[in-house]
Amino acid sequence: MKKTKLEQIKQLGRLIGYILATMWRVIKNKNTWIAVILIVTFYVWGWFNANYYTQSPVKEWQNVIVPRYTRAKQVSFSPKKVLAEIKPIPVPPKAIATIEKHKKYLTTQQYENQQYARKYFEAFYNVDEVQAMDNVILSEGWYQVDIKNPETGACGIGQAYPCEKMGCPLDQSGLDCQLEWTMKYVNGRYGNPIKAWAFRQANGWY
Repeated sequence: MKKTKLEQIKQLGRLIGYILATMWRVIKNKNTWIAVILIVTFYVWGWFNANYYTQSPVKEWQNVIVPRYTRAKQVSFSPKKVLAEIKPIPVPPKAIATIEKHKKYLTTQQYENQQYARKYFEAFYNVDEVQAMDNVILSEGWYQVDIKNPETGACGIGQAYPCEKMGCPLDQSGLDCQLEWTMKYVNGRYGNPIKAWAFRQANGWY
């Protein structure tokens, strides 16, 4: 049965009283060397108690005396608490935010073009490469076949520059042609869509 703090104090008081009484009897009988031994013993015991034993901050409410080296064992580990404290990944890259904004404003035709293009690219690329190509086009031509940049003159879903080098109609009939041109451009310049998307994220153009 564990002793309460009051009981521990009483026990310590009785021990100190016994030692002092013994010392007094020894000194009275002129046994000085025994008194010195008792004083040194008492001092060592006090130092040992103060440095080796301490009140555990974890179990203080239980009034339990534990050695310092066991403190690490007192701390409970909760995987759920750790997972709850993990914060989500910080703000996504600006290009990703732009893509999400573009997706919200795709017209029905642009959305249909996107779904068609993804099926088209699946015949040539793996899943990650298809997604990277989708990201590139959403960041460039928004799957709008007749889009044209008024500043640079780049046109089509792949933003060919100059527009004439693509050689595709800028209407719905030119969708396959524009997809093929975009794929050839990406493969020829970057090797694959993933590298093209990485460049687009870093530079704001491709």
